[in-house]
Amino acid sequence: MTNVERSGAGFTSTLDTDETVTSRKVLLATGVSDDLPDTDGFEEFWGSGVYHCPYCHGYEVRDQPLGVLVTNQHMVEYAKMVYNLSKDLIVFTDGQDVFDDESRLTFVERGIEIEDEPIIALNGSDGNLENISLADGHNVARHALFYPPPMEQHSELPEQLGLDVNEAGLVDATRSQRGIGFTSVDGVFIAGDASSGAPPAIVSAVADGYAVGATMNGELSMEDFEVGLQ
Repeated sequence: MTNVERSGAGFTSTLDTDETVTSRKVLLATGVSDDLPDTDGFEEFWGSGVYHCPYCHGYEVRDQPLGVLVTNQHMVEYAKMVYNLSKDLIVFTDGQDVFDDESRLTFVERGIEIEDEPIIALNGSDGNLENISLADGHNVARHALFYPPPMEQHSELPEQLGLDVNEAGLVDATRSQRGIGFTSVDGVFIAGDASSGAPPAIVSAVADGYAVGATMNGELSMEDFEVGLQ
């Protein structure tokens, strides 16, 4: 789909083939794009040695030498969660001023090293991360690096429809007694990773799609029922 716009009581959508279709409702399941750092090797190892979600990938690398990239204060709690996977943990700030004295001491007291040098490159072979090169010239051996990147909408359709997008880059989705997946535009629903209503994981996206689909079906059924009474 390349375009969607309000058309009377419904919507007109333009497909990649330039064919147009009309509908009473629209469900967006267009996902998000990860905004990865430009650091050499980061994209190469994304998903094979650099991971976003400790719940999705943590079990496979538990008790291994791990790193976590923390570039703002909001990610400090994320680093604490990664510590649950392995006590052999190094926090990389990539040269950012993230920790105050108190929070730094909290990590150091637990044996967690904080590396403040900027990251120059991620290195490895056969898709496996082996070490991280820093600006001062030394390499730090790590088996995996965790980092939750900023996200942005993968499609321009949410912007075309004027949907509200929050600071995390997700479309604001609301939940009501009628169901979930409602957006700021009447008749437009959102499901999956593009939505604020579900965590960014495959299993959550699948479950969200089912629930939002049921909500839409309920809306359409009630509308048809009301029409039948007229």
